Amino acid sequence: MSKIIPIAILFIALFWILFDEYDQKSKMTTLVLNDNTMIIKEYISKNGKSPSDLNSLKDLGINKFDAWGKEFIYKKCGNLGYSIYSAGRNKIAGDSDDIKNNDHADCK
Repeated sequence: MSKIIPIAILFIALFWILFDEYDQKSKMTTLVLNDNTMIIKEYISKNGKSPSDLNSLKDLGINKFDAWGKEFIYKKCGNLGYSIYSAGRNKIAGDSDDIKNNDHADCK
């Protein structure tokens, strides 16, 4: 019985550390995503169209990578539309793990 308690405490501590790391990376990715959205809006305001890809925004300081080191997914939708999001922790785009902001538009 006395060995079970330390193991349970260790398990809870490990879970808490992993959850906190995920939470911190999610928050960091959301902040970068919001900054990138502002850069895209600035580009649209100056050029009258959405950028064709993220590489065309490097002079404006775009950050192409999320907190997991995966490149943000960007799609141009028509003349002014765009979609930018992170595939999230599992690095698989298009599932519930994705991190999107309020300006996200699903481009098909």
